[in-house]
Amino acid sequence: QGRRLLYPAYDERRLPGFSLQAVIEPKNEIVNSIILAEKPLLGALDVQVRDKHDAQVYKDFRSFTLQHISESYKMHYNPLWHHDIDQAEAVYSKPNSAVFVAYAGGEVVGTIAVRAFDLKNRELQKRYAGKTVAAIWRYFISPKYSHTTVGAVLHEHAQNFAHANGYQVLYAHDQTFVSGAIRKYVSQGYVPVRDEHDQWGTIHLEKNL
Repeated sequence: QGRRLLYPAYDERRLPGFSLQAVIEPKNEIVNSIILAEKPLLGALDVQVRDKHDAQVYKDFRSFTLQHISESYKMHYNPLWHHDIDQAEAVYSKPNSAVFVAYAGGEVVGTIAVRAFDLKNRELQKRYAGKTVAAIWRYFISPKYSHTTVGAVLHEHAQNFAHANGYQVLYAHDQTFVSGAIRKYVSQGYVPVRDEHDQWGTIHLEKNL
């Protein structure tokens, strides 16, 4: 399909716990690099995922995401950037939107949200013209659960929702300066499609459904 793996002779056994996930697309700005995705640790982890039909989910979503943004992204609360968190119920209770919160050990351990793509980016709007695209938002995992299956379990719920609602592509963006931010998408099959080369290291990714 016009894609190829870089460094095909790479031996995963030389770096236990990692898998080669470097993919190049034609005209992709991200070239000559390897992306290593950590393989989640498997174990008897009891993860419960609740959705938008549970009123408590919106409260837990707001508190967890704002704390994660502060601690991992070193960002202060900004109503312009975080309006979907403030108005989570209004944004994610819509039929074509969703929010999922993961719980383990009696605490919130991760979040993920889905809504129709609405980014004001000309290049991306051109790329997705004529396609039904779902944007993944607030895909956050508690640091102490980042090497478990929490991320995969949450993403499966979001992907299943998107597929059931007729979305053709999953879109996401994140920043390279945050440890594991890009890796968690790549481990779920996303491909980097655009590098903004900005001060935050913003990378755009997508996954075809």
